[in-house]
Amino acid sequence: MSHNIYRIIAADDHPIVISGLKLFFQGQDAFQLVGHALGGAQLFKLLDEVDADTLLLDLNLPGTDIYRLIKEIIVKYPNLKIIAYTNYDAPKLMKEVLDYGVNGYLLKDVRAEEIFRAIRTVHQGKLYLCKEVEEKLYGKSKVKTLMSVGSGQENKFQDSFVNKTNLTERERDVIILIAQGFTNKEIAHQLYLSKYTIETHRKNILKKLKFKSSADLVRFATNHGLV
Repeated sequence: MSHNIYRIIAADDHPIVISGLKLFFQGQDAFQLVGHALGGAQLFKLLDEVDADTLLLDLNLPGTDIYRLIKEIIVKYPNLKIIAYTNYDAPKLMKEVLDYGVNGYLLKDVRAEEIFRAIRTVHQGKLYLCKEVEEKLYGKSKVKTLMSVGSGQENKFQDSFVNKTNLTERERDVIILIAQGFTNKEIAHQLYLSKYTIETHRKNILKKLKFKSSADLVRFATNHGLV
């Protein structure tokens, strides 16, 4: 998905935060702050009135059930990308709002450049987490990166059966991580995609390889030296 201009709404009850965001976006041709809201009711009114594609959402709006708010926004505005922009760094909260469907999670001490990067990333259909959030959720070494799979292993994977299938490069990445025992959620984190996208990839892989279960896929990957 390509964009010429991203149109952003910020929801935060602290005027100083809104002022800071206005400074971030001031003079940015590709990023426009088109409105701000101080609470949930005001946010819905604004979303009805303003054409926006991105929401920077504080998780502590007064008088608002943030989980219900997120779900209602997703249902009513399915094309709106939601990025949590907050001071809250409790792993439990992070996991819960990500499971509820937000597209990214930023802490408020990130630089403006990272906000811009996060917006671009979520509009590419990928999940964006700032480094501090990644480390709190997964630890510095708990989850392997794709680079740790190793180029030799990747080449072996490609040489053995890629030419016999019509798997995409992304599907091959997913297979490697499935074979290593990662869950859909962990794979989504690795590839900066939503867990729903990973579920779709998994289904497509099974269909293309004519397998009935993920267990068949793991055996197949094991036989080809991926694990």
